[in-house]
Amino acid sequence: MNFTVSNKRISGTVPAVGYAPMIHRYLVAQALSGTSETPFVPHESRDIYATIDCLKELGFYEGQGAENRHVSYMDCGSSEHTFRMLLPVAAALGRRCEFHINEILMEEPFSDFLKALKVHGIRHDLISKRSMRMWGQLTAGTFIISSAVSSQFISGMLFALPLLHENSTLMIDGSLNNISGILMTLAVLKEAGITVESRINDVSENQKEDNIKPELN
Repeated sequence: MNFTVSNKRISGTVPAVGYAPMIHRYLVAQALSGTSETPFVPHESRDIYATIDCLKELGFYEGQGAENRHVSYMDCGSSEHTFRMLLPVAAALGRRCEFHINEILMEEPFSDFLKALKVHGIRHDLISKRSMRMWGQLTAGTFIISSAVSSQFISGMLFALPLLHENSTLMIDGSLNNISGILMTLAVLKEAGITVESRINDVSENQKEDNIKPELN
């Protein structure tokens, strides 16, 4: 098989294909930075727009003022990133929320994660097979999270804990099966000006010095 390549100058524009897991993380980081502008995302995806819409429900972007609502309606659809990363953020903000997700996500095990949040002031109940109600104010302290929990919940905690008024420690019990997602989150946080230092066995956070010090297996 032969290929013929012309020696013409390469020109034009090729749109970059966005990597959805990273886009979700940048959206959360941007919202928490305090910007009031809704981001332009050329990557058309229901999951991406679910994250943007839920951030608005929490009072970010054009949704500023939504924090005065009694309940934030979090329609996550089938987006696991939206649900798992914004649940801890909503808890840290003290928002009363109704999360609406598909049945497959609801059937996946995350009861251990909710138990860890319950120790720190968060309550929940199931409304249906597709929805869950959550309320309370997340309090700082030591969080022990099973490594069996999706790393997206852990990423959500990394975004959420700096919102609390006191220092917290996030300890991962066991060996993580998927560390790449957490490393992506740490990379985004580092770009936001948060110093990252790797150690072993748990994840610590020092808000006063704007440091997140992950200690991961």
